[in-house]
Amino acid sequence: MTERPPRYRDYLATPAGGPVTPGPDPGFRDSVVVMRLRDGSWHAVWQGRSSVLAEFDGSEQDAVDWARRRSPRCWVYSVALDDVVPLEPEDPA
Repeated sequence: MTERPPRYRDYLATPAGGPVTPGPDPGFRDSVVVMRLRDGSWHAVWQGRSSVLAEFDGSEQDAVDWARRRSPRCWVYSVALDDVVPLEPEDPA
């Protein structure tokens, strides 16, 4: 007689004495990166924990505005530094 696995097994349960799997990071926040493409157009990517949530193509100002509406944590490409830097907050005025 062959042994069969149980019909239901709780794969999330930690076996006695086994390692505890950490839960999701409560400090994780989504972010948006705005970058300039080689052809001069601008592209924004809204990134979640494990996937891309949305993308946008357009002018620099349109991409920055789109990014600000998606997440308070935005990064934008700096031509002077040739790198991404945190997007400064909008002036409330």
